[in-house]
Amino acid sequence: GTQVSIGDTTITLTASDGLNTSDCSFMLTVADTTAPEITCLADQLESADTGCMFTIPDYTVLATATDNCSVTGITQDPAPGTQVSIGDTTITLTASDGVNTSDCTFTLTVDDATSPELTCPEDQTIIIDTVCMFEIPDYTGLANATDNCGITSITQDPTPGTMVDLGATTVTLTASDGVNTTDCSFVLSVNGITAPEINCPANQTSIIDRSIIDSSCTYEIPDFTDLATATDNCSVTSITQDPVAGTMVATGPIIITLTASDGVNTTDCSFILSVIDTTPPELTCPDDQTVTSEGAYLLPDYFATGQATVTDNCTDPVTVTDQGPNPGVLLENGTYTITLTAQDENGLQGECSFTLIVNDLLETPTNELSLSGLKLYPNPASDRVLISNPGLLDLETVSVYDLNGRLVIKNEIESLETITIDTSILQSATYMIVIESKYGKTVKRLLIE
Repeated sequence: GTQVSIGDTTITLTASDGLNTSDCSFMLTVADTTAPEITCLADQLESADTGCMFTIPDYTVLATATDNCSVTGITQDPAPGTQVSIGDTTITLTASDGVNTSDCTFTLTVDDATSPELTCPEDQTIIIDTVCMFEIPDYTGLANATDNCGITSITQDPTPGTMVDLGATTVTLTASDGVNTTDCSFVLSVNGITAPEINCPANQTSIIDRSIIDSSCTYEIPDFTDLATATDNCSVTSITQDPVAGTMVATGPIIITLTASDGVNTTDCSFILSVIDTTPPELTCPDDQTVTSEGAYLLPDYFATGQATVTDNCTDPVTVTDQGPNPGVLLENGTYTITLTAQDENGLQGECSFTLIVNDLLETPTNELSLSGLKLYPNPASDRVLISNPGLLDLETVSVYDLNGRLVIKNEIESLETITIDTSILQSATYMIVIESKYGKTVKRLLIE
């Protein structure tokens, strides 16, 4: 029942007869035949250093090993500190119990994770004359590329020998270390020294009527680029217009500039677009009128009274107006043509006319003569004046005009025997009172003190 460890143990046997003894011996050898158990770590992925190498670390501390006796040591092959290059390396770990050993392996993969560093040449400018194409050279020799593991190639896009026309072309260079790539770009500008030639159309002077000029008196500029002719030793890439087509402009001269481009050079030409308003103001005259006057008739200002109106497509409001005969003129019995005119800001003039008949009371028909019975009192007056209507005539309105024909008071009145008109707002002067009824009009003078 004695416990012994691994190794040799001498076993002695002794025989006895009670008095005498005899011995014999033999060797008991206890051997360890059970190898350790070892578990390696998983496959490892590492990146190369700046010298494109990797130093193997000590992976033994990451392994696990057990033994029925004891693990006396774990060794590694290749040994820690060994330098390996890019690629796969098999790492073997060996566990020992002093007698037996066990191995395990895993793969160490070293890759290149560092992209090359690439510097492109500066932007390139090429000047060409009559030839309109340029053959791209090989710019890879002008690039500066470095890598921790070495540059395997530098490529170019567009490739050397590619033909390009005028303008800017982006050239891309790509450096490779066999695994990683890095790009850089620069601009190749191919410039011509010959500018296009362009001929503008003649000055455009059109009669623009109401159907083209809208109510706001603006005009939409059309596209004139199709009327220009342009040539270039290479090609004309575009013709542009300023102001652009669709711009709204007022009447007057407009400078239109057309620009031809070959992609690099430009040439301008200009012409004048004249936008002309030919629409005169529109006037609306009163209907023909018949008035009855007690003496000469004071002609009113038909624009000021609102009996005449004027509109224009470009001028709002129209302020230049005229009336013939002039407002404030005293007209004797007779028939007159009253002509009204208006002029817009472009100097265009419109007119209208109507007939005015001035009747003397002595020649007035009986139904109109009854208006002569209307009397004003007091006259001169101050803050009010009364109209005596003994016949209770069906009166409609009473209007007060100054001697310039300006309407200063207008009242609707009823058919009363006595009608009061408030004149307190009037300054001291002579006024004309126009009394209207369904039979006609009568005009009376009023003096305000």
